[in-house]
Amino acid sequence: GVLWKITEACEKSLDFYEGFPSFYGKESIRVKNQDGVEKEVFVYMMNAPHKDVPAKPSKFYLDGILEGCKDNQIPTESVMEAVKRTRQEVKKEKIDMQDKTYRRGNIFCGILLEKIYL
Repeated sequence: GVLWKITEACEKSLDFYEGFPSFYGKESIRVKNQDGVEKEVFVYMMNAPHKDVPAKPSKFYLDGILEGCKDNQIPTESVMEAVKRTRQEVKKEKIDMQDKTYRRGNIFCGILLEKIYL
């Protein structure tokens, strides 16, 4: 990965860009650099309920991530695998929602028919 040292003004700009504090929160974590030295850094973490619902990244967002990887000689395979898994989750979520809607529709029709014929 890549660590950036940023100014307070840059952090405020990032906060706005990331939708802090409503869409993303910030957490402090410890990481080791290439020399094995630990550093305390902050990361943006998606807040609930957004983090609990799979969503495909926009083309703009994904292109930015891939460009950042390439600019910093970071392999993109893990990013693309995560995108693939997310697309599968989104597809499954849509199927599950359609199935629930269909079942609810049948129950609604059953109740309606029962009331009509009583």
